[in-house]
Amino acid sequence: MRLTTLNPLRRWLIACLALISACWMAPAVAQNTGNILVVISAKVPAPPTINNRDIADLFLGRTRHLPNGQAVTPLDNPAASPLRARFYKALTGKAITDINAYWARLLFTGQSSPPENATDAEAVLETVRNNPGVVGYVDRSTVPDPESMGLRVILTLSAP
Repeated sequence: MRLTTLNPLRRWLIACLALISACWMAPAVAQNTGNILVVISAKVPAPPTINNRDIADLFLGRTRHLPNGQAVTPLDNPAASPLRARFYKALTGKAITDINAYWARLLFTGQSSPPENATDAEAVLETVRNNPGVVGYVDRSTVPDPESMGLRVILTLSAP
Protein backbone atom coordinates (compact mmCIF):
# COMPACT_ATOMS: atom_id res chain seq x y z
CA MET A 1 0.00 0.00 0.00
CA ARG A 2 2.84 2.34 0.77
CA LEU A 3 4.35 1.81 -2.72
CA THR A 4 1.19 3.05 -4.39
CA THR A 5 1.20 6.24 -2.35
CA LEU A 6 4.86 6.89 -3.14
CA ASN A 7 4.51 6.20 -6.84
CA PRO A 8 2.70 9.51 -7.65
CA LEU A 9 5.17 11.34 -5.42
CA ARG A 10 8.10 9.79 -7.28
CA ARG A 11 6.58 10.77 -10.61
CA TRP A 12 6.09 14.31 -9.37
CA LEU A 13 9.71 14.50 -8.14
CA ILE A 14 11.04 13.16 -11.44
CA ALA A 15 8.95 15.67 -13.36
CA CYS A 16 10.23 18.53 -11.16
CA LEU A 17 13.83 17.43 -11.58
CA ALA A 18 13.40 17.18 -15.34
CA LEU A 19 11.93 20.69 -15.46
CA ILE A 20 14.73 22.13 -13.32
CA SER A 21 17.32 20.37 -15.46
CA ALA A 22 15.77 21.68 -18.69
CA CYS A 23 15.68 25.24 -17.38
CA TRP A 24 19.25 25.01 -16.14
CA MET A 25 20.55 23.65 -19.45
CA ALA A 26 18.56 26.01 -21.71
CA PRO A 27 21.17 28.82 -21.71
CA ALA A 28 23.92 26.37 -22.72
CA VAL A 29 21.84 25.03 -25.58
CA ALA A 30 20.94 28.54 -26.74
CA GLN A 31 24.62 29.48 -26.98
CA ASN A 32 25.31 26.61 -29.37
CA THR A 33 22.68 27.56 -31.91
CA GLY A 34 23.29 30.01 -34.69
CA ASN A 35 24.83 30.40 -38.05
CA ILE A 36 28.08 28.96 -39.27
CA LEU A 37 30.02 30.97 -41.83
CA VAL A 38 32.07 29.24 -44.51
CA VAL A 39 34.93 31.65 -45.22
CA ILE A 40 37.88 32.23 -47.51
CA SER A 41 40.49 34.96 -47.53
CA ALA A 42 39.27 38.40 -48.58
CA LYS A 43 42.26 38.42 -50.96
CA VAL A 44 40.37 35.93 -53.13
CA PRO A 45 37.86 37.31 -55.64
CA ALA A 46 34.27 36.48 -54.77
CA PRO A 47 33.40 33.12 -56.34
CA PRO A 48 30.08 32.64 -58.13
CA THR A 49 27.12 31.34 -56.21
CA ILE A 50 28.09 28.48 -53.91
CA ASN A 51 25.61 26.08 -52.35
CA ASN A 52 25.70 23.46 -49.59
CA ARG A 53 26.55 20.68 -52.03
CA ASP A 54 29.64 22.54 -53.30
CA ILE A 55 30.95 22.92 -49.75
CA ALA A 56 29.99 19.35 -48.83
CA ASP A 57 31.95 18.12 -51.84
CA LEU A 58 34.99 20.07 -50.61
CA PHE A 59 34.84 18.89 -47.01
CA LEU A 60 34.04 15.28 -47.96
CA GLY A 61 36.98 15.03 -50.35
CA ARG A 62 34.98 14.77 -53.56
CA THR A 63 36.59 17.86 -55.07
CA ARG A 64 39.35 20.35 -54.31
CA HIS A 65 37.94 23.20 -56.42
CA LEU A 66 35.29 25.86 -56.09
CA PRO A 67 32.66 26.00 -58.85
CA ASN A 68 34.73 28.68 -60.64
CA GLY A 69 37.67 26.26 -60.89
CA GLN A 70 39.78 27.83 -58.14
CA ALA A 71 41.74 25.21 -56.20
CA VAL A 72 41.14 25.31 -52.44
CA THR A 73 42.10 23.28 -49.40
CA PRO A 74 39.45 22.69 -46.73
CA LEU A 75 40.47 23.27 -43.11
CA ASP A 76 38.52 21.57 -40.33
CA ASN A 77 38.08 22.68 -36.75
CA PRO A 78 39.55 20.41 -34.04
CA ALA A 79 38.15 16.88 -33.89
CA ALA A 80 36.55 17.40 -30.48
CA SER A 81 35.07 20.79 -31.35
CA PRO A 82 31.28 21.12 -30.95
CA LEU A 83 31.39 23.51 -33.91
CA ARG A 84 32.72 20.73 -36.12
CA ALA A 85 29.81 18.46 -35.21
CA ARG A 86 27.31 21.28 -35.83
CA PHE A 87 28.96 22.14 -39.16
CA TYR A 88 28.72 18.62 -40.57
CA LYS A 89 25.18 18.18 -39.24
CA ALA A 90 24.09 21.44 -40.92
CA LEU A 91 25.98 20.64 -44.12
CA THR A 92 25.17 16.96 -44.61
CA GLY A 93 22.42 16.15 -42.11
CA LYS A 94 24.68 13.46 -40.65
CA ALA A 95 26.09 13.09 -37.14
CA ILE A 96 29.83 13.56 -36.64
CA THR A 97 30.14 9.82 -35.89
CA ASP A 98 28.83 9.09 -39.39
CA ILE A 99 31.32 11.56 -40.89
CA ASN A 100 34.18 9.97 -38.95
CA ALA A 101 33.10 6.52 -40.19
CA TYR A 102 32.96 7.87 -43.76
CA TRP A 103 36.55 9.10 -43.49
CA ALA A 104 37.71 5.87 -41.86
CA ARG A 105 36.38 3.90 -44.86
CA LEU A 106 38.05 6.25 -47.35
CA LEU A 107 41.36 6.20 -45.48
CA PHE A 108 41.30 2.41 -45.24
CA THR A 109 40.76 2.02 -48.98
CA GLY A 110 43.29 4.76 -49.79
CA GLN A 111 40.77 6.76 -51.79
CA SER A 112 41.14 10.09 -50.01
CA SER A 113 42.19 11.78 -46.79
CA PRO A 114 40.17 14.11 -44.56
CA PRO A 115 40.78 17.85 -44.30
CA GLU A 116 43.53 18.90 -41.92
CA ASN A 117 42.45 19.90 -38.45
CA ALA A 118 43.33 23.30 -37.04
CA THR A 119 44.42 23.46 -33.42
CA ASP A 120 41.56 25.79 -32.45
CA ALA A 121 39.03 28.26 -33.89
CA GLU A 122 41.55 31.11 -33.82
CA ALA A 123 43.96 29.02 -35.91
CA VAL A 124 41.20 28.52 -38.49
CA LEU A 125 40.69 32.29 -38.73
CA GLU A 126 44.41 33.00 -38.99
CA THR A 127 45.10 30.27 -41.55
CA VAL A 128 42.19 31.22 -43.80
CA ARG A 129 43.00 34.95 -43.56
CA ASN A 130 46.65 34.44 -44.55
CA ASN A 131 46.24 31.71 -47.18
CA PRO A 132 44.06 32.50 -50.22
CA GLY A 133 43.77 28.81 -51.12
CA VAL A 134 42.20 27.70 -47.82
CA VAL A 135 38.49 27.47 -46.96
CA GLY A 136 37.26 27.08 -43.38
CA TYR A 137 34.24 27.62 -41.20
CA VAL A 138 33.60 29.65 -38.06
CA ASP A 139 30.75 30.33 -35.68
CA ARG A 140 29.01 33.58 -36.59
CA SER A 141 29.07 34.72 -32.95
CA THR A 142 32.88 34.71 -32.91
CA VAL A 143 33.23 36.80 -36.08
CA PRO A 144 30.90 39.81 -35.90
CA ASP A 145 32.46 41.52 -38.94
CA PRO A 146 34.23 39.00 -41.22
CA GLU A 147 35.27 41.60 -43.82
CA SER A 148 37.17 43.69 -41.27
CA MET A 149 39.03 40.51 -40.26
CA GLY A 150 40.18 39.83 -43.82
CA LEU A 151 37.60 37.12 -44.50
CA ARG A 152 35.03 36.66 -47.25
CA VAL A 153 31.86 34.72 -46.44
CA ILE A 154 30.98 32.35 -49.26
CA LEU A 155 28.15 30.46 -47.55
CA THR A 156 26.07 30.76 -44.39
CA LEU A 157 24.67 27.60 -42.80
CA SER A 158 21.85 27.51 -40.29
CA ALA A 159 23.24 25.29 -37.59
CA PRO A 160 21.20 22.95 -35.41
